Amino acid sequence: MIDRLIEGLPDLGRAQLARMRIKGMQRRDVSPEENEIHRFINAIDSEFLRRKAPPHNGWTNGVQGDPRYLMHEGQRVGVVQRMETHRHSNGEVYFAKILGQLLPETFRRVDDARLAVERAFAGHLQKISDELD
Repeated sequence: MIDRLIEGLPDLGRAQLARMRIKGMQRRDVSPEENEIHRFINAIDSEFLRRKAPPHNGWTNGVQGDPRYLMHEGQRVGVVQRMETHRHSNGEVYFAKILGQLLPETFRRVDDARLAVERAFAGHLQKISDELD
């Protein structure tokens, strides 16, 4: 079933891909050890990046609702995505991941989510550097 969904990703529009990614993230939250969900989300990420060449370093662009990827030396290292539309009653609507790990907090503003990913990745690079010294 997942293989059939993955095969059909190139035929879907950006908004459909973004909605499918959100649904996959929600399902992953319920069943975090289900590897097929992780594979499906990664396939959606690859499809987004295939459609528009990402920068070698820095954040990808996109239209509203698209996930934004932090790239480092051509590799996807972080992602920020809006899970729902802003309203008066919902404060934090953006989630952030770094190196496949969901950050524990959610964010009201995309810039705050991006900054958290950048700081977490910088911390990761510093830790590697310290271990090499």
